[in-house]
Amino acid sequence: MADAEVDAADPDLLIDFAKVSLRRGGQTLVGPVTWSVELDERWVVIGPNGAGKTSLLRIAAAMEHPSSGTAFVLGERLGRVDMSELRSRVGLSSSALSQRVPDELSGDKCVQPPQPFERCSIQNGEHAHDSQRAAANEKDHAHRFC
Repeated sequence: MADAEVDAADPDLLIDFAKVSLRRGGQTLVGPVTWSVELDERWVVIGPNGAGKTSLLRIAAAMEHPSSGTAFVLGERLGRVDMSELRSRVGLSSSALSQRVPDELSGDKCVQPPQPFERCSIQNGEHAHDSQRAAANEKDHAHRFC
């Protein structure tokens, strides 16, 4: 691929890897892999222990830069994007995530229900809210909760 082609992301692809490899300590953990995932596709990555599944998914989840090759995630080229911003747009499910949860943290503390929005109604053309913020006449802020 020419550089001009490599810089252009395909808008129909969530993941677009071209000859992506990951190396650590002189060992190749992944690749080279050429892989693309379209908007309407769902993939499951399976393989034996040590095959590089988690390492591949870490690249796809913008948690790791590839050692070589070109990787686009959600249309952004890894190495030319703020990885923390990109990570906030990616969902990942892996048994490897359990290592990041402290043992003393139970499931009911990990999963919290969403907080309800403020109650809102319109009276005489004005928004009426059950909050001190609205009472303070911060209409722009209160408007976002309606």
